[in-house]
Amino acid sequence: MFIQGINGSGGQVNQAKVNTEGQLSTRSIVATETEHSIFEGDGFQAYSGVINLTSATRQSVFYIKNNDVNDIMLTSATIGTSVSTGGSDNILLVENIGNVVSTDAIVTAGADVVAYNANGGSAREFSGDVKKGPQAAAVNGLPITGVLADFTGGKTFDLTSIVPKGGSASLEVVAPAGTTSMDITIDLSFHVIENV
Repeated sequence: MFIQGINGSGGQVNQAKVNTEGQLSTRSIVATETEHSIFEGDGFQAYSGVINLTSATRQSVFYIKNNDVNDIMLTSATIGTSVSTGGSDNILLVENIGNVVSTDAIVTAGADVVAYNANGGSAREFSGDVKKGPQAAAVNGLPITGVLADFTGGKTFDLTSIVPKGGSASLEVVAPAGTTSMDITIDLSFHVIENV
């Protein structure tokens, strides 16, 4: 067995073992970007609590504004609903809207929500605003992704979209036709994208 020094970062020399056939043994750890971000203290969760929808009109239910120096990635939203009272079914339309207009009701009248660091050992706080509705809405931004589904019991909606520094996004919903009451909850997952 032959030991070879390999220059690492910061000028340090790491030992590498090469066998008699010239093969180098390596070990690697694979993690998703989201997992790595949580490990580094850059992953966040924001939970809406119960939001009651009282009609089938378009509503803004969640808003996020990025004041960080880096971009953020919205990864997913786990959405749960009660059965619609008065509704024709339990199908909910959910859309992720980018570049929200700063005068929209969700921005000016939404209730503040705390974004918690998904790494319990990290003191890093999210630099931005998170708000919840419901607030009357019209699509005053750019629709990015959407889904039409029955969220009774809960489902995860893949967002996979970037909110650049200074940018914003909102989740908007349309309850089933005839709805007079429908409770929803949203758990938003996102992380800061560190510049490399």
